[in-house]
Amino acid sequence: MAADQQDWVDHLELAEFYYNNSEHFAIGSTPFQMVTGKSPIMPMTWAAHGQPLDDASEEVPMVTQLDEERRRLWELAKANLKKTHKRYKDFADKSQREVKFQKGNEVWLNIKNFWLPEGLNHKFLGPYAGPFKVLEKKLSDIYKLELSENLRVHPTFHVSLLKPVSRDASRPN
Repeated sequence: MAADQQDWVDHLELAEFYYNNSEHFAIGSTPFQMVTGKSPIMPMTWAAHGQPLDDASEEVPMVTQLDEERRRLWELAKANLKKTHKRYKDFADKSQREVKFQKGNEVWLNIKNFWLPEGLNHKFLGPYAGPFKVLEKKLSDIYKLELSENLRVHPTFHVSLLKPVSRDASRPN
């Protein structure tokens, strides 16, 4: 592809061909294999056998050129996917916070998704309830809390819904 990306239309059929013949993690095979039940014959297959499958001994320049272009594009696509993956990961990690709680710590619980009885409103209650004590750590990000009797919810919560209690402030924002 040219640096200004104006010739992408010329490569669209090739991109579709290789997309349909690349193994997909979710299905464990290529879409082509899922539909037809067999692998397509590609220039790479010819290279593995040392010659085209019809036993012709002459080299076809167009096939060699197509294979070289495919390999170049493949490497470019892999590099771009790695760059994109890193960029997405870095962006997602910015919003993550590393918080660990110990048994007995007090935390505020975000109640934004809680159903409230008639007459109560999230606007007047604020976003957090508590404080509640941490009873145990279930998984790496899941904690079990000691809830009051009037809360009729399961006592395990993801760390993203918990906020540590700081003694200098009465309620978190």
